[in-house]
Amino acid sequence: MNNKYKLLVILPIFSIALASCSSSEENVTQEVAITEPTPSTGVVEKNDHLHPRGDGTVPTAQGVSIQLNSTTYKVGKNTISFVINRVGEPVASYVINHEKPLHFIVVDKKLGTFQHLHPVMGENFTWSLPIEFSNSGEYRVYADFTLEEGGNEIKYLLGSDIVVTGNNPIEFMLPEPDDEFIVDGLNVSVSGSVSATDHTTLMFTVTKYGNVVNFDPYLGSTGHLIAVREGDLAMAHMHNSDHSDGAHSASTSSMPGMLHFDAEFPSGAGKYRLFLEFMVDGELKLATFTTNVL
Repeated sequence: MNNKYKLLVILPIFSIALASCSSSEENVTQEVAITEPTPSTGVVEKNDHLHPRGDGTVPTAQGVSIQLNSTTYKVGKNTISFVINRVGEPVASYVINHEKPLHFIVVDKKLGTFQHLHPVMGENFTWSLPIEFSNSGEYRVYADFTLEEGGNEIKYLLGSDIVVTGNNPIEFMLPEPDDEFIVDGLNVSVSGSVSATDHTTLMFTVTKYGNVVNFDPYLGSTGHLIAVREGDLAMAHMHNSDHSDGAHSASTSSMPGMLHFDAEFPSGAGKYRLFLEFMVDGELKLATFTTNVL
């Protein structure tokens, strides 16, 4: 049974850290093998809706694991470093997926803060990135990436827990859902449904002063939707889809003011916090809301 989709934007009780997703020009001392999708097959987009190995609740899935150099950080500026291992050996080759070899997502365990980052690989195939925390508390970090295995491209979604020490603890409770909200002067409404068992479609309409907006491409799509379940923090990562030809592929095109998502929640029912990213007039927007998936 489908559950009517509801969402609500959260007023800024505290600072939500939205980090720039553009990778910095840093020196890379280790040569990294990157597998690019070929234009003839579009393999990354073809696999865009296949379920990954792992749902972000554990650090290991079928012999591939994330190993953090540290699990304790402080309020303020930090550097996170980690290695992706396959059967104990560092992984050196990644498939480019939505313009990046690896997406790094950070949420606190109360689901009140969110960061979508892109680390840089250095020597010994170690990934690293600068990060700033505004609040102390417990967090979950996710590594979202694709590897080539036996001629196939396999998605992975691994998670690991960290602790941020210091002042200003996170104080946040998930709000009740709604289906219309305002983000930075933009009016956003949603239609469609969500289900733990069925494949459904969610459609967002974004307007400004009553006129639909035009979306800018962002990381190989016009929209990114990340859903994290309350409790075990299972995650699903969805992208805007072009349904004009009946296909379900990630798309950089969309009707003005409209974003379509093929909504799947492979981890099952629960209360989810959703984070919608899209770009308008060169500015990255973040809408945050909740929904109940039955």
